[in-house]
Amino acid sequence: MPEAEVTLRLVFWLFDHIGQPCDAKIAIDGAHVRIKDKCIFRIVRFLKFHSCCPDGEVRDGWKGKHTRNGSCFEIKAGHGFDIQVKVAGSWIKVECKGGPLKPRKGKSPNAILSEAIGQVVGARDVPGFG
Repeated sequence: MPEAEVTLRLVFWLFDHIGQPCDAKIAIDGAHVRIKDKCIFRIVRFLKFHSCCPDGEVRDGWKGKHTRNGSCFEIKAGHGFDIQVKVAGSWIKVECKGGPLKPRKGKSPNAILSEAIGQVVGARDVPGFG
């Protein structure tokens, strides 16, 4: 599964399980969507399928602000944590990984799965990450 898809599926899961509308910042590397003329992930179609609506000006069909079921999120093509969601005054920050879930030497199944899901870091307004 492409990293951009893992990122969006996880943020949608968070939205669905937090129990209240919230805001999120999402960083997706453009190379996880398209490399030259090769489409890696059909992000615009994915967003539409998951009931996401652009909120204002959106570049390339996906970079910008969107809403989904009362929650708002902004996708930027950039670096940093892949997902940042503010809940009850604290930030949930996640780094996602994509790719096949194949056994690898020296990696337990749990380690491989945790790489795919992401590393969750809870922090309050850490300078440089907020």
